[in-house]
Formats: sequence, structure tokens, C-alpha cells
Amino acid sequence: MKLKALDQIHISAVKPAEPLKKNEEFEVGDALGGELIKKHPHYFEVIEGPNAPGAKAKAPDTAPASGDTAPKPVPKAKAAKAKAKAKKS
Repeated sequence: MKLKALDQIHISAVKPAEPLKKNEEFEVGDALGGELIKKHPHYFEVIEGPNAPGAKAKAPDTAPASGDTAPKPVPKAKAAKAKAKAKKS
């Protein structure tokens, strides 16, 4: 997978001695590339790889598939508020 750094960032598994520079292109394995995109979606753009070439790296969609009635994930802050409110009742 070929990625492009959108801003300066230090990733020791890619370039141990110095940070990646803004607009620097580099190659990594699909597993590491996927992990970098998941952890730092605003720092990388996919140039070549499993994601569409030139597509901006973004977090995966959490919407349920059509016909799926699974509830959407609740943000932790809302869940904590609801839990605290339930304890008071």
C-alpha cells in the first residue's frame, strides 16, 4: 500500500530516524497501512492499495447494512449519562 503524509508525523515503524514530511509518499504493507489509516485518518491519503487510489483515508462507516436492525453505537459520554440517570431512578 502506498500512502502520502498530509502533515508531518513521526511513525517509527515507517521511518525510525526522522518524521515523515508533509506530502512525503511511502510504501507499507496492507496491514500496517490499514492500521495507520484507522488510528490517524487525517494524516494520510491512500495513493495505491486496497482503498480506492487517491481516496482520502477516513474512518469506517458505522451505519448498519440495509435490513439490519442493529442499534447504532452510542457515544461513551451519552452512555455514561444514561447509566447515571438510571442509577438515580
